[in-house]
Amino acid sequence: MGNGRDGISPSKVSSSQALLQLEKSDLGCGAGGGENNVDVFRMAGLTFLTNANADDPREKGDEMSPFKHDTPVRICVADTLEVEVIKDVFVNVHIPYSVVRGEQIELKATIYNYRSSKSRFCLKISVQKGICLFGAAKTLKDGSQANTCSHLKDIQSSSIMVETFKVLPLELGLFSINLTLHSSLDKDILLKTLRVVKEFSYTVPRYIVPKTQLVKTLSIKGNLLGDVIQAAVKPEALKLLADLPQGSAERELMNIIPVFYVYDYLERTDSWDIFGSDRTSTEINLLRKMKRGIISVSSFQRQDFSYSMWKDGEASTWVTAFVLKVFGQVRRYMPDQFGTACTSLTWLIDICQMDDGSFREVSDYKPVALQGTLRDQERENRMYLTAFTLIAFSEYKKPCPFQKFADAENRAVGYLLENIAHSQNTFVLAIVTYALTQAKANHPDLHSAYLRLKSEAQVKGTPPAYRFWKETPIKFDASIPSEGNARMVETTAYTLLSVLLKGDHDYAKPVMRWLTEEQRFGGGFYSTQDTIIALECLTEYSILIKRLTLDMNVKASYKFQGDFHTYQLTSSNYIGRPVDASLKDDIEVCAGSNTGTAAVTLRSVYYVSSISEDTCDFQLKVDVTLDEKKYYMSFNEVRLLFACAKYKPRRRTGQFSSPHAVMDISLPNGLEANEEDLSLLSNSVDQMISSYEITPDGHVVMQVDSIPGNEFLCIGFRTTEIYRVGMSSPGTFSVYDYHDPDKKCTIFYNAYGEESLVKLCEGSECRCMEAECGHMQPQLDMSITLDTRKVAACQENIAYVYKVVIKSSKEEGSFVKYHAVLLEPYKLELLYQYPLDDLTWIEWWPSPNTACDSCQAFTESLDEFVDDLFLS
Repeated sequence: MGNGRDGISPSKVSSSQALLQLEKSDLGCGAGGGENNVDVFRMAGLTFLTNANADDPREKGDEMSPFKHDTPVRICVADTLEVEVIKDVFVNVHIPYSVVRGEQIELKATIYNYRSSKSRFCLKISVQKGICLFGAAKTLKDGSQANTCSHLKDIQSSSIMVETFKVLPLELGLFSINLTLHSSLDKDILLKTLRVVKEFSYTVPRYIVPKTQLVKTLSIKGNLLGDVIQAAVKPEALKLLADLPQGSAERELMNIIPVFYVYDYLERTDSWDIFGSDRTSTEINLLRKMKRGIISVSSFQRQDFSYSMWKDGEASTWVTAFVLKVFGQVRRYMPDQFGTACTSLTWLIDICQMDDGSFREVSDYKPVALQGTLRDQERENRMYLTAFTLIAFSEYKKPCPFQKFADAENRAVGYLLENIAHSQNTFVLAIVTYALTQAKANHPDLHSAYLRLKSEAQVKGTPPAYRFWKETPIKFDASIPSEGNARMVETTAYTLLSVLLKGDHDYAKPVMRWLTEEQRFGGGFYSTQDTIIALECLTEYSILIKRLTLDMNVKASYKFQGDFHTYQLTSSNYIGRPVDASLKDDIEVCAGSNTGTAAVTLRSVYYVSSISEDTCDFQLKVDVTLDEKKYYMSFNEVRLLFACAKYKPRRRTGQFSSPHAVMDISLPNGLEANEEDLSLLSNSVDQMISSYEITPDGHVVMQVDSIPGNEFLCIGFRTTEIYRVGMSSPGTFSVYDYHDPDKKCTIFYNAYGEESLVKLCEGSECRCMEAECGHMQPQLDMSITLDTRKVAACQENIAYVYKVVIKSSKEEGSFVKYHAVLLEPYKLELLYQYPLDDLTWIEWWPSPNTACDSCQAFTESLDEFVDDLFLS
């Protein structure tokens, strides 16, 4: 067509013109070629014969023939045949999930011989740079080490042999270990990966571990619920809100609550557009998460429709009220999921409500706020539980519109109004005030309680920049997490909810400012209950300020180094990307004259070598003994570990036993807990532990309802040595209150009991194994010359040269901290606490009173070195 052939113009041709042109040379296939397929061939001059539509009638006799149903023809596929293929001779080795830097690890390589005759073999091992291999024959240019096959060994037919080799991780990360088995007729190569981790847990600091890095990260959010929204959408982020052990109803509820508050905020403010095209899928996903959480919590429901803290446990007033409150909130968006809620309310009224309108706890489980046996403390506890239950009742006025529920609610309101003036605890006063305000109790005593609560506020700044409440008379250090801080958040949050219900928004601003600054990385706070109430505050306040369109230009600068980072926040871009900050300068943040609210977070994290006992409420001890029993088919050593804890009574507050507690035992590398023992402890009649879990990194985490203050509670189980570890880091035993996890008590223990720590090398063989340690030079070594000392002292990476006298030493975990007095400084830097590593040169300097044959000459050589160092 394009060249104008057959009378068609080279210009643009319409489709109708093209079809008409095609018909001129039609051979029966073009438009109008025939009425049907037969006519197409007829008009083309062809005759097509077929029997496709022919009938072939036949007559059959009267006899009946058997009926047969022919199955359609299919392709037959035989069942897969699983064939196990093994080599005649091969090697395998068990590598642990992770090992700690600085621990000597003895690994066992197993050689298998499936031949009917004996074989000769040699095992060659090579490791990457960063791993020290004991007995390595050579070190390559890339830093890797390997042994050599110097001689062959015999392995009998149809048997196995074990070859051990020792390694010492010197650096952090993933490292390859290559094993090559050379046998008479074959070669087998095995590649394994060794994960090397730091000596201690990654946590908020007090005592930094030597030779580890401090990380500072700056982040900003233009939505008070920004981190919580991210946590609700991303499953892995939800754990940051409450990093607590699994197994309890309360922990399962924590999987629902953040998701609900996010959904509630998005729905009430119509802010689903922040997810863009993912709006529908995100909404469905959040509803699905809440439904899964409801199903999980329902497994804690008993036959009488109450709820227990543990599966198949005893009914609990507090847990039932807690579940009903959460279910009542979620019911706003999922009304068909809670058919038994009103029945559970009936159980609370019939079983738990007293004649005076208060509620009592019917189980042995008691959260932290219910502890105490003193007369005044009993009243405070009863008021707390009644207010906590009344808050749950307020969610069911429409779903359960029965007179019985209204009467029960009125009795509870009457009890609280009668006793609120006698409360001496600010926390109890805060929750009671909120419960009565939510119940719309219009009474002078409530108004007086509200004014009293405001008068007890802690205020910073004039006009107030921060406003918060603490449970008197607890003293607190705002710079470190403590029970005061966890309870302060919960007390402040309950007070803020009352303030918001009364519409006092200006008064609420300094409160919200303090609350947002207490929020931790990931969106959570300190514990479960304070996180729940604080998230409710953030949700309600965020809904109030939604009328402000977010449009902010936020600039972060170093105090001395200048500009650092700029954030442009909008409604669709409400979270700024976290960026790492310099450790050597302060950061200043300022915003232009834009609209919206934003919060800036600077997170600093490093490793700690020991834990302060300033806020420890428990006495701890660990006893480890070797189990002399012989177990069937077991060739590994078995030890009995007993971890014991005792609560330190608080006689001033009437607390003589702890509430819900967690016992966390970390097993050093090479040891494995016997799960049969733990299962027996959890399921026996006396049920010493309520729940347990074994984490991938070797922690045994157990939960108990209470730890007594008059005797030790001891939990014992067996541990099995899977592989040998030399110079093992100590294990840790930690105990803390479930509702206040920051107030943790920790001790170190030797997992091998009375045995001394194993050392897998001796003498000069340890040169590689001790590569990271400082070394003392031989005493009175006259072969060390002035030039040798000077070369060592004047290296660029040597910051200090001085003379000290050691005053004391103290073990801190895997480290020994020396305290010394500086006598004569020769070369100085700014740091005064640092590790003695492989770069450290240490020599003994005899004192003037030391008498020995070569002391004077040796001292003179040191003095000569010092004089030369000053002159140069």
